[in-house]
Amino acid sequence: MLQVVGDANEALDTSVMETNDQPLAGTRVALIEQQGFLSDYLASSLAEAGASVALLSGLADDADSNFASVLSTAQAVVIDAQIYESDAFVGRHAIGAANIPLLLVARSGYKPVFASADTLIAPFAAYQVVDHIRAVVGRGRA
Repeated sequence: MLQVVGDANEALDTSVMETNDQPLAGTRVALIEQQGFLSDYLASSLAEAGASVALLSGLADDADSNFASVLSTAQAVVIDAQIYESDAFVGRHAIGAANIPLLLVARSGYKPVFASADTLIAPFAAYQVVDHIRAVVGRGRA
């Protein structure tokens, strides 16, 4: 399942000026989250910050053409830690191979397996996700 929030099909305009209201203007983010409320919260928060957000199903894998297409243009991935760490999620290899900045989001009390991955543990606020994406994408542009 692929759902686009914002205009993910629009060509990236590198001349877009960042404003305080839209610190992620022109940034493409792939979002993979299994919990509906959190998925909606993250997608709307990222879109309000100016990002184009492509929502992918947790069942997506690197054999899925939508998944591959989204990864080919994504500048960052925000994914549920349990999906990312699941043996059933074969998309982990594609994300790693694409060398895309990654942010894991996890529920309170969850102990992430991938200690090297940046992780936000609930409760967290939307600005923390936005700040993280802005920082990692900014490092990639330098």
